[in-house]
Amino acid sequence: MVISGHLSSVSKEAREVVASREFMGKTLAKALIVDSLGHRIVGNFYLSVNKPNIKTKIFSERAEALKWLRIQLNEQSSKGLPTN
Repeated sequence: MVISGHLSSVSKEAREVVASREFMGKTLAKALIVDSLGHRIVGNFYLSVNKPNIKTKIFSERAEALKWLRIQLNEQSSKGLPTN
């Protein structure tokens, strides 16, 4: 889960790392929680430009993000895949 904060930013290098196949081995899914239109725009930019190799979704509410992450974890577990 990634939570954007007031006046937060993410470097190009950081966006590339978390979108990479190497990062994929350590992560099942990513939930991006945004609190402003600006952060949502940056999140959508990240999804369209960096094209993460794992399921990634943007949320406004932490509770909804956690619910979605739990579903992703359960799906992986039910497939018999490692959940780290």
